[in-house]
Amino acid sequence: MKRLWILAAAATALAACDDGGNDNSTPVGGSAAPDAAPVGGEPVGGAPVGGAPVGGAPVGGAPVGGAPVGGAPVGGAPVGGEQPPPAPFTGEDLAGTWASPGCEAYPDGNGGMNYLDRQFKLSADTWSLYGTIYGDPACSFALFSFSIDGPYEITGASADHAGAAEATFRFTRNDWTAHAQGLADTFSMAGCGTEPWTVGVPQSVLATGCIGVAKAEADCAGGELDLLRLDGDALYFGERSVDLCTTRAPRPNGYAVNRVPDALNIDVPAYFPEGVAVQSYLPAYVGSFGTGAITRLSAGGVAETVVEPSTIGGLVVGMKLADGALWACVSDFMNPNAAAVVKLDPTTGAEQARYTLPGGGFCNDLVADAQGNVYVTESFQGSVFKLAAGSDALEPWASGYTPLPDSVGFSLNGLALTPDGGHLLLGRTDSGDIVRVAITAEGAAGEASVEVVDGGPGSIDGLAAWRGQLFAVRNGGVYRLIEGDGAWTGEAVAAPGEVNYPTAVGVDNFGNLWVVEAQFGDLFDMDPATNGTTPFRVVRFATTTP
Repeated sequence: MKRLWILAAAATALAACDDGGNDNSTPVGGSAAPDAAPVGGEPVGGAPVGGAPVGGAPVGGAPVGGAPVGGAPVGGAPVGGEQPPPAPFTGEDLAGTWASPGCEAYPDGNGGMNYLDRQFKLSADTWSLYGTIYGDPACSFALFSFSIDGPYEITGASADHAGAAEATFRFTRNDWTAHAQGLADTFSMAGCGTEPWTVGVPQSVLATGCIGVAKAEADCAGGELDLLRLDGDALYFGERSVDLCTTRAPRPNGYAVNRVPDALNIDVPAYFPEGVAVQSYLPAYVGSFGTGAITRLSAGGVAETVVEPSTIGGLVVGMKLADGALWACVSDFMNPNAAAVVKLDPTTGAEQARYTLPGGGFCNDLVADAQGNVYVTESFQGSVFKLAAGSDALEPWASGYTPLPDSVGFSLNGLALTPDGGHLLLGRTDSGDIVRVAITAEGAAGEASVEVVDGGPGSIDGLAAWRGQLFAVRNGGVYRLIEGDGAWTGEAVAAPGEVNYPTAVGVDNFGNLWVVEAQFGDLFDMDPATNGTTPFRVVRFATTTP
């Protein structure tokens, strides 16, 4: 079933008619499905009709391979011989995490495009895949996602394509999640899975298949007959123009997934990173609490200085990517009037606008909603400011969260929006609680409630939301916070001590957590001889996908 022939045009049309049930929970500059979404239930992009592929490039890469590019072979000259020679690489060579370099656009065979992304985790003999189909070219409006795993075997070199290997992929799990109500309704009516579908709740389609898109396990009992080609840190799967349950992929395709590093490094003494911004894919942007620089980190390990040290007017704290810009909180302990939100060009680092916090203080973190409003936490007084979309100044939005007497003088810190955008969640450094503030229809601060996080008093730093999940840096660890009745339970993703003084967490489209290792113990010990240990790192942790 790994071929997941996607009915993307029909899905996009359903999403365009949706009533707002999309559950993308990081509404930072997100966009809705395009107005001109295709209409109709006609199969698109290689969706099988009666078992035969139709149209041009099947959208697959969905589970494994991707779609063909112009039908052109990738593997090179054929290799003769009746028996395949030994494979040019082994399963051990593939072990690791591999992901789309960005939002992938596949021709649908009817003049349109399908949009998706994929992340594989491979061991020497097992594979898993998490991917999402989107309704827009920015891959910001999720339609549905899939999470698949099972064993695989490399059986030998390809007899037809030099450098490629034949492999068989089998399935032990195939869970889908609808992220739009139209898709949930369609899956229910089509008999996908065994229960009615609910937006955001995964369900297995392993036994049943789904709308001719996913094959039932019994119909692909021998697994899929794929091709693999490894080119350095780029991995290619087979072209999906045939039914891989019965026929070997004819050639490798032209859509690579790239090896994902376990950490991103900054080899600069006394850098002391504090905030991280990652939206959908790498690169990540990291701000320095030690030098005031901002660095762009790519998946290939390249670290580029975007903002030079001592040029932004203070130390860089929380950051976010939204609406095509990089937003940064800038603060200075010695000069509270320097506290500001700075809007930057993420490519050049050029300053586009600066918004000073009224009354000064300590600009700590920020988040943007789908309407373009930016909310900002100030830590010394415990206030929230709002930069309304189109406005040229920050305005007070909520206040009264004064630091507790026995604290370090910090109150509000990280913040995140709930999936529906109706509430702002504020993390407190002094108490370790989360404050939930309603956002009224007029955009004002509404009713607020204090929600305790289990484990008693603690210290919350960064917060990040992703598809209905909330993650927090707390008490030296990183936790998935599970919401209860007016309280939260923490489930450790990184236990205290795994990361040297974590401060912030960013989440990409695949649910990878990118955690800043700040090493602030060396910064705050007041010893000028301890400047941290290079390289400073942003460490990746895998999270449970929804």
